[in-house]
Amino acid sequence: MNPCGEIAGVGTAGFGIGGPANFGPHVMPATYSVALMSGDRTLDTKRMKVIMDPAVKLADVDRRRYDVIVMDLHDAQRAGMQAAAKLSAMYPQMTAAATKMKNASNAPAALKSQFDALTKQFDAVRVKFGVPAAPAGRGGGGGGGRGGANPDDVLAQLSALKVGVGAMWESPTAATVRQAAAAKLAVQQAVTEANAFLSKAAALSDALKTQDITLSIPPASK
Repeated sequence: MNPCGEIAGVGTAGFGIGGPANFGPHVMPATYSVALMSGDRTLDTKRMKVIMDPAVKLADVDRRRYDVIVMDLHDAQRAGMQAAAKLSAMYPQMTAAATKMKNASNAPAALKSQFDALTKQFDAVRVKFGVPAAPAGRGGGGGGGRGGANPDDVLAQLSALKVGVGAMWESPTAATVRQAAAAKLAVQQAVTEANAFLSKAAALSDALKTQDITLSIPPASK
């Protein structure tokens, strides 16, 4: 049973919706009330008892520590996937804008310089989210164990780590705790960089309109 499925329509780091990287930890053993919903209306409810696999020898305190690690990775991944979706939306726009700016012979030098800096900022951050995603079967900017994964794609690395940790079912080691903390921090920093790019793009958008360049910029994450 898993209550933490990802937001529909957002997939990145080499994993589609419903893939193993897009789910949080399993619920703790207990009795739950499960509801069948239609919109905001409850159609039916049932009681469901979830028990631990008796073959898994994991003390309650260790299970809770394990769940905290996986949930932290899941929350960081959720924020990273949202940032990735915004950068993915910007990729074709930035590509088209670069072509227009290159051909804009009357564009002020200062504006070209600002746009070049914006492009460099975008290129530096987008790779951390696997944007653009590689075509199916090609490898590259995604990850989770695929051949040719981009070592700069911190979101893919976190996603792969979450899958690995989620499959362990054993007391978290000190090394696992350190790896999870480092992966979480890397994605959080990348999200901050993505937000900085989006804010800078928004500030420059009015000036770009003078060159017939319109950018539809998603809001930065809160």
